[in-house]
Amino acid sequence: MKEKNHLKRHHRPWSNEEERILKEMYPANSRDTIARKLGRTIVGVSTRARQLGLTKELRPWTSMEDNYLSAQYGKKSYAEIAKEINRTEAAVAGRASKLGILTNRFWSSDQIQFLKKWYHKKSSNELSDLLRRDTFAIRSKAKRLGLTKPVPKRPWTEEELTFLNTNYLTLSHKELAQKLERTVWAIGQAVSRKGLLKKTNELLKK
Repeated sequence: MKEKNHLKRHHRPWSNEEERILKEMYPANSRDTIARKLGRTIVGVSTRARQLGLTKELRPWTSMEDNYLSAQYGKKSYAEIAKEINRTEAAVAGRASKLGILTNRFWSSDQIQFLKKWYHKKSSNELSDLLRRDTFAIRSKAKRLGLTKPVPKRPWTEEELTFLNTNYLTLSHKELAQKLERTVWAIGQAVSRKGLLKKTNELLKK
């Protein structure tokens, strides 16, 4: 059987110049910013930084950033705010909690009904854009409401599992979804499901 082109492994070695840029930018820039600069995935940047022993500097929040966060919270998603002030989504979420503004944003009954109706049909990113909330808030609220995503009906093939296990650290979920012709959500579920990855490892050993 002829091997499909979209299942071939694409691994681009890190050049000396890329490593130089990574070392220079990593302490004070978000992984997303570095990934876009180098044309790499966020996971790829994180993995290489860990291999090189790089660490993040704890950049103090300025009063201007705090004011911006307070003014835009509830109007923009964490991703949008993070991009504007060159912070990570996790950093924005943590700062919002510390400033005590998380409690100022309640879920309306209409938003809850919308989430219940669309949670199993739309991705967390799509819901984040529609509800103007970050993906962490979407998943947390869904969990509290007992909402779950449908289990993908199409079985994973041995070839797909092998490709996923080989490339999930170097390709983004979106890239994996395109190559395997699956949804981003299905890729995320497969990668996070330890049993699935364990099964793949067993297949590779045979």
